[in-house]
Amino acid sequence: MTEFLTPDQVADIYTRAAKIFGSNEYGVRWPYEASGLDRSLRRTDRERYYRELDAYNRQRLVIVEWAERYELKKSSVQCCPGWLTRNTSRRCDIRKCTRYGSGEQNVDHWWLDHAICWTKDGKPTAITASPYDISVADEYEAKVPDYERIKWWLAQDERLSVAFGAGWYGSATTQVVMWRSDRIPVIEPATGDGGWQELMTASWRPANSAA
Repeated sequence: MTEFLTPDQVADIYTRAAKIFGSNEYGVRWPYEASGLDRSLRRTDRERYYRELDAYNRQRLVIVEWAERYELKKSSVQCCPGWLTRNTSRRCDIRKCTRYGSGEQNVDHWWLDHAICWTKDGKPTAITASPYDISVADEYEAKVPDYERIKWWLAQDERLSVAFGAGWYGSATTQVVMWRSDRIPVIEPATGDGGWQELMTASWRPANSAA
């Protein structure tokens, strides 16, 4: 049986995380995917509670170590990949945002599930997302396939690259990492390639793929 993380190890994770995510009077401002522990289990099933708490802390360690590796900090901005093309961290006009725009404008809404925008030295550098599915064909009426949308962004700006992996969210999601390769030449997903590397083609121009 795997031993639980020690209190000192957990405290270290939280101290490091505060530098990445910020904090308030309630503690670290963890992203949604690292903050969903059912606290009622502490009363109803203490053994399960501490087991799941340890799993969450290990999940949080994955996020912290990944962000530290690339010297990234979570941005308060939520936006589409257009954010990555800018030199300052500011979001789109809501009427033009392909993630939050209305109607046909929000064509990137689906694959940008559980998305986090990341900065390095205060500049837009990466976006991670954890969609449950990445469509490669027109599976839904009037929906542009996610695969085509991701390729479209790479074609708009030669500085953008993309990689796929298992990430930290779990729940059968695939992690998508899109980033500015002029700011960080190569970014790898947090854990593994998620089985999506076979979709890479020369037109994707991923920085971490052989030419």
